[in-house]
This record gives sequence, structure tokens and C-alpha cells, in this order.
Amino acid sequence: MRKEIALIDPLGATLARIGPGAARTKFRPAGAGIEVTRAGERVEIDEISLDLFTIPEMRMFIDGIPAALRRRLGLEKKSVRWTVTVAIDVRTRCILGIAISRTPNHRAARQVLQMTMVNKGRWACAATAMTLGTWPAPRN
Repeated sequence: MRKEIALIDPLGATLARIGPGAARTKFRPAGAGIEVTRAGERVEIDEISLDLFTIPEMRMFIDGIPAALRRRLGLEKKSVRWTVTVAIDVRTRCILGIAISRTPNHRAARQVLQMTMVNKGRWACAATAMTLGTWPAPRN
């Protein structure tokens, strides 16, 4: 019987018995959390759903899209929900990859993962976002 009890996931048991708040408190990282010392050591991927028109600058962007394409993308509606999937380097806080899709899906996540592996030096120089010797950005 003890062997079977030992196989039970402690987090799942705490969630079921006490609730999510207690489980978060009991199983949260202690101290400062995960420490990273180098760029690229830890990359986190997250996604968020947002209303395209909540960003005022997007209206000018949307107005520049041809009407046929706007209809195809569903941008003719007053409000359109999109999902943004982003990969961020924890040490430098640089965005390494980004994908925008209508719904959260595995293709967007795969596209972001692929984007993290692409050399972005040419794009950064073209955008004057970096000069020789300044990347990765120092962390305060």
C-alpha cells in the first residue's frame, strides 16, 4: 500500500486536497528562483490572446492593408482576437521569436522555436538596434 501512495504526484494531491492557492504556496520556488548567468541559457515561451484594436497604433497598420486581405483576415469586424506567441531570453530580456495567429496552436509555437535559432544580427544592425560589442544587453 505504501508503494502505491508513494507513486501519487505530491502537487496533484495537494491541489485535490487543499486547493490551488495552497499548492502554489507549497510548491513555489524558494529564494530568487532560477538564476541565469549567460544569454541563451534559459528561453521562456508564452502566449497571450489580445484584441487587435486595443493597441491604438495598430489602427494605422490595419488601414494600410488592402480591403480584400482585411476581409480574408477578418479585420473588417470592429474587434478581432489574435494570439501572440513570444520567446524571450531570460538573461537579456530580448525577444528571440514572435508569431501572431488567430488561435493558440502548435504551428505558432514551432514557428517561434525556429525563429529563436535564426541569426538576427543583420536585422538588428539594419534597425540600428545594436552596435559592435553591446549585445547581450547588460542586466540591471
